[in-house]
Amino acid sequence: MTPSSTSPASSPECNSEATAGRESDPAMGRLIGFIDHCVDGILVSRENVPRTEERVLTLEDVRKRLDIPPLYGGARLEDFPEHVRKLAATSLKDTLIFGPNGAGKTHLAAAIAFYFGARWCSMWNLLLRVRRTFHAGTAETELEILTKLSHPQVLVIDDLLAAQKTDFGMSTLLGLLNSRIEQKRVTIVTCDKSLADIDKIDSSLASRIAGFDRIQLAGPDRRIA
Repeated sequence: MTPSSTSPASSPECNSEATAGRESDPAMGRLIGFIDHCVDGILVSRENVPRTEERVLTLEDVRKRLDIPPLYGGARLEDFPEHVRKLAATSLKDTLIFGPNGAGKTHLAAAIAFYFGARWCSMWNLLLRVRRTFHAGTAETELEILTKLSHPQVLVIDDLLAAQKTDFGMSTLLGLLNSRIEQKRVTIVTCDKSLADIDKIDSSLASRIAGFDRIQLAGPDRRIA
């Protein structure tokens, strides 16, 4: 599918400029504005906190608020070839990032998360969190977990097919996707399979992401090259 030509700056949530004294990263102004509006109601700009609590928001603060893994705290779109950067940065739409192991899918997804201020979700970790709710005394319920992930305007789901191993995993994933699609929230997913291969594994999942834009990565495994 052809990526949208809408630039990230055209999104109303992404128009805030960085407050004086913050880091000089060019994405920071957009991220601050996006986080103010979209991440669990957390207000972090100087205009929204008492002056006695005022402090500089660092990129590490942003990483933690978005739940991006520490390994990818330095991920930037500039790490990728120009044609990949254009696909990733010129539209804010549902997107499937796919390719072989080690091609850089998670790295690219993290770079996009920083660029757009997207909340991060590892499919594997999500399933572990939900399983814990089955035991007495857990601090959160399955509904609370999924509701929090249904809310963000933009969500990255890493390693989509980690859900395929059990019916429970797939039903959890499909429920989350359904909620986000119904609310017209943007979802970016990574997977080591193409849409055609996903369809062979689970046609219901393939049907839900069939309309996603697609970014294909190729090349040797970066971890062992």
